[in-house]
Amino acid sequence: GLHAAVRAALAIGRRPVPLVVTWHTRSHAEGARRRLLHLLERRAVRAAAVVLATSSDLVDRARARGARDARLAPVAAPRTPRPAGPPAAKVRAELGAVERPLIVALGTLVPHHGYDTL
Repeated sequence: GLHAAVRAALAIGRRPVPLVVTWHTRSHAEGARRRLLHLLERRAVRAAAVVLATSSDLVDRARARGARDARLAPVAAPRTPRPAGPPAAKVRAELGAVERPLIVALGTLVPHHGYDTL
C-alpha cells in the first residue's frame, strides 16, 4: 500500500535499489489530509522504478504524480467451482427478490464506494 511504499522509499534513500510499488485501491481524503495524501503518493511513485496498478485510473493517477513507469497489472480471481448449496430460486425467495432484480455487492463499507446509491 501507499504507506509501505513511502516507508520503503525512505529506507532506500538514494541507493540504487529498484523499488516496485503496487496500487490496489484509490485513497480518498479531503482538506489538509488530501494535500498530504497527494504528497505521499508523489513521493512513493517518484521513488519507484515501476508502479503496478490494478486499474487504468490508478495508472493515470500514478503518471500524474510523476511515475517514470506505471503499468496496468489487473488482478484476476480464479474461477472456482460453485459450492453445493440451495438452489438460486430458493435463495431469491428467502431474500424477497423473486421476479425482480437482485444486486449483490462485496467490499468495505466506506462512503467512496457508493453503496448508498445501490
